[in-house]
Amino acid sequence: MVIYYLAKEQIEEIHKSLQPKPKAFGYLYEGGVDFMLYQVEEVYENEPERDAIIGKAAYLWHTLSFNQYFADGNKRMGFVIADTFLRINGIIFNADINYKHQISTGIALKTHNVEDVRRLVTQSLK
Repeated sequence: MVIYYLAKEQIEEIHKSLQPKPKAFGYLYEGGVDFMLYQVEEVYENEPERDAIIGKAAYLWHTLSFNQYFADGNKRMGFVIADTFLRINGIIFNADINYKHQISTGIALKTHNVEDVRRLVTQSLK
């Protein structure tokens, strides 16, 4: 099974590109991003490839949105990183912006756990 992962530098570039003001870029907890990138390779490893990719994307989305590693844009980052991860692994997340926002808000409000996110993502895949 070959799964493609994002590097920390790619995540930082995505974060910078999403910020309306250059000063908005910055970490609150850089070590959290390092641990997330280490951990994502381990989670869902014993599942079939497609299920593993979806689970890992849900983990990335939930982890970034919930733990607030960046000074700004954590919910946006959670979705964009999960979507990018799915795309580089050949899976298209087909949902409108309201649905994506609803998931991110649910994570931030602590009403969606990783498995909830995984289920919601799975429901909107091509």
